[in-house]
Amino acid sequence: MDDLSPLRRTRCDWVLEAVSFLCLVWAFVPLFFYGSIGEDVRVPTHYDALGRVDGYGNRSDLWTPALVAAAFYVVLTVIERFYRSFNFPVRVTQANAEALYRLGIRLIRFMKPLLMFIMAYLNTSSFAGAMGRGIGLNGFVMAVLVIAMFALIAYFMAKMYKQRDDTAGY
Repeated sequence: MDDLSPLRRTRCDWVLEAVSFLCLVWAFVPLFFYGSIGEDVRVPTHYDALGRVDGYGNRSDLWTPALVAAAFYVVLTVIERFYRSFNFPVRVTQANAEALYRLGIRLIRFMKPLLMFIMAYLNTSSFAGAMGRGIGLNGFVMAVLVIAMFALIAYFMAKMYKQRDDTAGY
């Protein structure tokens, strides 16, 4: 196996990366309007399970989701290069290594735009609330996003289990 072959990007991977980057930029968009928010304005910072605001902070709290998104972006971009260190649900053997490495990398590449979207949505909703244009998060949208995240993990775990090498004694 070529040492870098699991890292080669497909067209789908490039699209996922572009969507991730655009969502990262979107997470920072509210900060371009930071000056238009009065210093005494309460900014929604926490939401209950139904998407209703249940915590407030000041305008500097708009930096948090954007910076968390940037941290996620950098960390996920870096760790995909260390695919040999991932923990897999099955034993990695010479027979299944490349398939498992590709699946692990692909999982991260699919998770990244989803996480970026969630952080951008949170920051935009908080900004809208601070400007008096929003009343919280759409509970349905958040439920779909959380379900999508768990479904994505379950899907890739199932694909990894299919790569199990029964001769590996596991």
